[in-house]
Amino acid sequence: MASDNLVLRGGTWHARMVIPADVRHILNRREFTASLKTGNKTEAQRKKIPALLTWQNQIDEARFKVSGNGDDWKDKVWRASQHIADNYRGVVTGLALSEPEFLAKVSAKGISSLYDQTIDYIAHCQKRGLFNRAQMATMEDCLNNWHWKWLSVYDMQARETPLALEQKIQCFTEFTEAKRVISYHLITRKNDMSKNAHEETIALLKDPTLYRPKTPITNSRIEAFEKHQKVTRGVIPKSVDMQVSRLKRFREYLEEQRFEFNFDAVAKYMDSLKETHPLTKKQHLFAGNAFWKWANKYDLNFKETYRNITSPFLNHDFLINKKGKRDEGRKAFSPEDIKKLYTNALEHKNTHLKDLICIATYTGCRIEEICQLHIEKSIIKESNIQCFSIEDAKSPAGIRKIPIHTALLPTIERLIKESPNGMLVPSKSKNKYGILSDLFSKAFGRFKLELGYDKSYVFHSIRKTVITQLQRAGVDGITIASIVGHETGTITFDIYSEGPSTKQKQKALEKLKFSLT
Repeated sequence: MASDNLVLRGGTWHARMVIPADVRHILNRREFTASLKTGNKTEAQRKKIPALLTWQNQIDEARFKVSGNGDDWKDKVWRASQHIADNYRGVVTGLALSEPEFLAKVSAKGISSLYDQTIDYIAHCQKRGLFNRAQMATMEDCLNNWHWKWLSVYDMQARETPLALEQKIQCFTEFTEAKRVISYHLITRKNDMSKNAHEETIALLKDPTLYRPKTPITNSRIEAFEKHQKVTRGVIPKSVDMQVSRLKRFREYLEEQRFEFNFDAVAKYMDSLKETHPLTKKQHLFAGNAFWKWANKYDLNFKETYRNITSPFLNHDFLINKKGKRDEGRKAFSPEDIKKLYTNALEHKNTHLKDLICIATYTGCRIEEICQLHIEKSIIKESNIQCFSIEDAKSPAGIRKIPIHTALLPTIERLIKESPNGMLVPSKSKNKYGILSDLFSKAFGRFKLELGYDKSYVFHSIRKTVITQLQRAGVDGITIASIVGHETGTITFDIYSEGPSTKQKQKALEKLKFSLT
């Protein structure tokens, strides 16, 4: 029977500690046990303590490995050292410029004031258990030596006689050394650091440049974030891979520049992306903020470190267009362009390119939507009208029925007869994300360049052409949105309405006039 981490087995008491579930895979066991070699419970209570302390240390070390933060103490030392170094530089600069605020710090009155404030601070820390008595005595001796030395300097020189600049700097330099001693004891107060760690702490407090601060964007966190995005949230793999790539790129920048993880570092990183389009910069911020939200919700160590801190990826502004003009981005093909594309595609080595162009021209479908059309599942009749059924889309609005234009029927009938595998447009694409249109997209990219169309024209431009032509033919926006799978942006139509009828959509699509022969 277990009691107070003790269990009696065969008349002998054993120490026992259940290992928390979060580190069992690290320690490769469910519990610690050890014979105390006594049948006396009082003696067993005393003997169990060393074993329990040893086991608890092993659990703590395992948790550091799980979180990827085994070197967190180095970050704390580095931050303290940076703060001390920044403060020191500021005071020395102020003294050199004879600024009254800083001169007051190394006056006789200022020295006593710094001494009193610091003694009060370490006394407060000692009451909170942050220092033991021996550490407190060491720090008091250090401060006392500094205090009395520099008051003696003032006594030896007339109090009215100001110290030379070199003396003032030396005075504050020695006070800064005392602050480093205090920081050392604060950081090492738990006495659970190795001898090398203590020595490294002393060195880092003297020179923060010896340490390259690690960002919280560790490999273990990135892997956990990636799994959460793909498995739990169901974000498409390609989008997640882009987020991960951007996170790693930002991490490399922080480590290379030795920057701390904060708003200013993110802003400088954005500035470093000089040739990057503002919209792409926003995607970098989006990836960072998605990681920030995930870590603050699911990573306890991250949450503890950055609690009450606003995401550093928010509130960054970019100038989209210096001339105040709208960035047109992708351009729509004209009806004449569509005819040119289709006519030239007839002789193209990629035999399905002309069919993809034709289907997109009369439906406004995305290229991937076309490549996912299955003959049995995706070609249906609704209200006695033959339609394409789009069931896998980027958004709920994209799931829709599209009447097949009469000009498109001969092409569809031919493709059905020719299909070797049940897909309307068979694909040999081996894209790692399962995208069937990958090879076709690349082929179209090369094809349109050969015809003289620049990067502002892509296959998706055909979709823009369809929307433009429907609008110019007098089709209302609600019907156009229903055909191409867009939300209208209104609760009335997006939530409460079932949308235009199949006949309404068919009537609208028949207004598309292209000469594809």
